[in-house]
Amino acid sequence: MKKERKDDIQKELREISPFLADLKKTEGGFKVPKDYFEQLPEQIMERVQPGRTVTTEPAAQPSWWDRTLNSLALLLQPRYATALAAIALLLVAVWIWQKPSPSTPELASNNNDSLMEFIEDNIDEYEADYLISVIETGDDNEEETTVTPLLDVIIDDLDDTELEELL
Repeated sequence: MKKERKDDIQKELREISPFLADLKKTEGGFKVPKDYFEQLPEQIMERVQPGRTVTTEPAAQPSWWDRTLNSLALLLQPRYATALAAIALLLVAVWIWQKPSPSTPELASNNNDSLMEFIEDNIDEYEADYLISVIETGDDNEEETTVTPLLDVIIDDLDDTELEELL
């Protein structure tokens, strides 16, 4: 049974690749010259020359400029460059987020004149509905007096048709 199995495999191998099937039949393989391994140590020793010593000079230390260039080259590898870009982007985002808006007045001073000046300069940013709701919900007279001149400015800027739409 084993013999039949082996013959089937050989037959299939011949069908697929005749070169591989005939490969086992060739004898020999690699051949070395006669007495090769006996002569090899002598040949190596002749090349080494035991009486001669080899002196090597110590490797020169790279300059600070070369070390800096090597460090930069390391940082420009994709894995480090991607990480550095992400960190830089994060730092810029935090800086922009933390930076105070240049057009915002200092509210801690509670200076009515500076607030009025800021609101008049940026009146386009406020919506009329918001200003009207501030007036309606105001509890003290100070809020009304602060917002009433602004409301007058808004009403003066509106056309008759826009004013009718609001009312």
